[in-house]
Amino acid sequence: MDDKCHVILFDKEVVLEETDQVQAITLQITGMGCIHCANRVHNSLVDHLGVVKAEVSHMTGAAEVIYISAKVDVPRLINIVAEAGDIRHTYKATLFQEGGAS
Repeated sequence: MDDKCHVILFDKEVVLEETDQVQAITLQITGMGCIHCANRVHNSLVDHLGVVKAEVSHMTGAAEVIYISAKVDVPRLINIVAEAGDIRHTYKATLFQEGGAS
């Protein structure tokens, strides 16, 4: 980890007017080498209008994402993770499948 990698984690306030449309998924993410990478992915996810909450761990390579299905779908969540990267950081997400098959 170098000084240029530092990313501060942020949260957002959410009003859950569409609670019947809330979904939860786990994404497996490759490319996160430190806590700042996880923060970068987290911030990108929670910055999206349809994401309610995200818990991202560089240690497990997983992101638990709670989202409103009417506002964002799984392929878009996967793209958000990829778009969080930059010239030095490349992230790839896949939908977690029990048993390790994806």
